[in-house]
Amino acid sequence: MPLAHWDPVRELLSLQERMNRLIDSTLSRTRSDTELSSTGAWSPAVDLFEADEHLILKAELPEVEQDDIELSIDDDRVTLRGERRLKDAVSEKQFLRMERSYGRFHRTLDLPTAVEADAVKAEFKRGILTVFMPKRASEKSRQIPISG
Repeated sequence: MPLAHWDPVRELLSLQERMNRLIDSTLSRTRSDTELSSTGAWSPAVDLFEADEHLILKAELPEVEQDDIELSIDDDRVTLRGERRLKDAVSEKQFLRMERSYGRFHRTLDLPTAVEADAVKAEFKRGILTVFMPKRASEKSRQIPISG
């Protein structure tokens, strides 16, 4: 049985590659190119996608009260602020393990197209905030007839 030569440099490079992949996959899940800032004790997961007439933002806000959510749109940015509070029934001293985050959050994302801020509608159901942002008329694609 042949002996394999141990190369510590190769082992370190392999470890570095695995760590880089882990960090890249974590960052790509939590940040996108359209995100400007994310600050606070925790950061809710969001999806931003485009429909024919709207941009739609969905944010996961479990155990956040509707009154603790602020939503604003300025120019081509949407900002989501709020707070998830620790319920009074359990104090921090009683926890044996605490993995979920509590406290304030703040997310600001660039929008890929201009929206009609006055016509934005938002609904909050079962811990999911859904924001419907109509595209500006000049930003909607339309079919152009060609005369001949």
